[in-house]
Amino acid sequence: MKILFLSSSMGPAEALWYERLQRQGHDVDVLSVSHLSWLTRDARQRFPKPDHWVTSITLQKFGNQISTYFGSVINSGKHEVVVASGLQAAGIAARQVSLPVIPLLWREDLDFRRARTIFTRRFEDLTESAAALFLEDDFEFDKALSKGSKSVHLLHPQTSFAGLPPLLGNPQDAKKIAVVFPEGGDKPRAEAIVQMLDSVATRHGNEVVLVSSDSLYRARDLMRGHTFAESAQSRLAGVSHVVMVGASRHASSLGQYLLDTGQSDRLVVEDTIGQGGWARQQRFTRTARGGRLALVVENLLSDGPKAEDYLPNERNLADSVPQVLERLSDSYPVNFEELEVVAAEGPFNAFFSSTGLEDRTNGARPQRIRNMAQAVEADLPTVRLASNENGFRRRRDLIRALLESGREPRMFYGENSTSPIPAQDVRVELGSLLALWGEAGGRSAWFVRDLHWLDEATGIADPTSDGTIAPIVTAGLHELKTVGEPADILLAPDDASVEGFQRLLSGFDAPDTEWSALPPGVAEQNVVDAAGFRPTRSRPTILYAGGIGAVYSMTNFLTATQPLIERGYFLDFVIRPGEGEELEQQLEEYGIANSPQVSVTTNALDVYLPQSRVTIGAILLDSEYAKFSFPYKTVSMLEKGFPIITYSDMAIADFVEAKGVGVVAERNPQSILTKLESMHDMDFTNAIAQARKSESWTSRVGQVKRYLGVGASVTR
Repeated sequence: MKILFLSSSMGPAEALWYERLQRQGHDVDVLSVSHLSWLTRDARQRFPKPDHWVTSITLQKFGNQISTYFGSVINSGKHEVVVASGLQAAGIAARQVSLPVIPLLWREDLDFRRARTIFTRRFEDLTESAAALFLEDDFEFDKALSKGSKSVHLLHPQTSFAGLPPLLGNPQDAKKIAVVFPEGGDKPRAEAIVQMLDSVATRHGNEVVLVSSDSLYRARDLMRGHTFAESAQSRLAGVSHVVMVGASRHASSLGQYLLDTGQSDRLVVEDTIGQGGWARQQRFTRTARGGRLALVVENLLSDGPKAEDYLPNERNLADSVPQVLERLSDSYPVNFEELEVVAAEGPFNAFFSSTGLEDRTNGARPQRIRNMAQAVEADLPTVRLASNENGFRRRRDLIRALLESGREPRMFYGENSTSPIPAQDVRVELGSLLALWGEAGGRSAWFVRDLHWLDEATGIADPTSDGTIAPIVTAGLHELKTVGEPADILLAPDDASVEGFQRLLSGFDAPDTEWSALPPGVAEQNVVDAAGFRPTRSRPTILYAGGIGAVYSMTNFLTATQPLIERGYFLDFVIRPGEGEELEQQLEEYGIANSPQVSVTTNALDVYLPQSRVTIGAILLDSEYAKFSFPYKTVSMLEKGFPIITYSDMAIADFVEAKGVGVVAERNPQSILTKLESMHDMDFTNAIAQARKSESWTSRVGQVKRYLGVGASVTR
């Protein structure tokens, strides 16, 4: 079959697809629209180079010229199908090419904001023209829905790289560990991971190097006739192990290559949403987040390679181009998505969040949503919904169809956000869906993050000059009433929040649904005793993580720690980007801004390394902010193995004392100072280990099920 492989760019993922087509016996010409050039040697001789209009933002203006150009190429090349890799190429092909198009979208392709006009237009062209989109996983399905996709969503065609040359050297000879990250990704985070791994690697005679995933294969490699293996082997010379971090468009292909060529025992994968899902599909278990990556690498280097390290999942490895075209021509139901819940049988769950899942390791809301969603999905196949209208309605209709087919609904778990769901129609339709769920025999819970818009301190709820209340208050009360009434239970972060929410709602038309507490949980993939990777020092490190400003006032904390720094203690701050200057001013007031024992970083807490092995997490806020909430950093500290000091009147005080994972102090510098000094000689190891087990996200799902009276999980 004659194939035109139209690519947005050339990297490992594209190179492996091109080589796959060749191994299947196809005659393939490659054109990269971002490089404006034919990349295969024979194509450069036979076809003219495209003009500048291929990547122009004024694409509509050149529509006729583009169509004419592709028509000429296809006629002279006798191509029968176009494989379009990447959003840019797929959008152009869908609009301008008359042949059948196989549109492949990769991770990162849909990570753009609607303000990016050219990308928005490309996607609109694609979803209006393409009957189906091939995406990497259901997380990418969610992104496509949020961008307004009208297409059927199918999973990428599968392939195997078995039999191709291995990429990595023998650990006896090669002594480098490559941290492979996306070229346009978060480089400071990748560098922080390199620093963490250094402390492990040096103990085993290894060094850690940072390698861009894009650098393993570039357009010039294809133009020179090099295979992926040849280029990647050259750029990974001396590398024995790979740690893949971030959400690269090339990560799944590279990971699959290492698995299929027998080098799975040299691979560690960061548990991002996409790559963690890929690993679970492949039954590959060496995944972790942040600091835990160092622990996994330590275990890997200590244990050495294992002959049978990876059990491949059963999957279709014979997806030829004719088979893929046959899939495209199938008569799928309207809005069909190739989701696990559709293929499965039996009971299912539903999960709603106001915003979609995010690949973030900072911010309480996105972390909570992600971890709870994954725990719910581990319990049963799950339909995941968000509040964007296109995505919500497509997934709502899927739930209706599953119920109509006789599928049993188990648990519907939903979370609101700091602000109410913007669209009133979605609020109403969500309430109706919960009612339908209940009528079909399912049970539901609605988690309320906060009601700050009703708090007197914010002034939002105060009547305006014309006597009306603020729109956010009207929308918030409408959401709580519309969604909370049909729910079987309302949830809040802790018991203090339950009491505070009920007080704030007094006098308003609120649902009379029962309230219960559901604090955040410990994520197993984050669990690591981070201080164990640091040198032993005689004095502890005191860690503050969070925001800086009036609402996070820490006058007592800084007053108490000032004399401790003079005694050799270390003080670390993990703060938000952009707040360094304000913190610097506060530290100058206490005369410790230039102390070598004070360290400030804006990297996320999951990649933080303390200055000494004994480390104490300080959750001491002088304002009212945390008195009636359960700060997410509480479980983040437990994940890192840090005991906690907090105020006796904060909501988490009972938890800290009951679990034995820290101490409580009174709201004055002397009490804080005394308690911090006493913690130096206290051992919290066993208590933290027990809390990590009992307070997991899996246990949180079990807690909701007990509240609802839902049956036991089905092992998956």
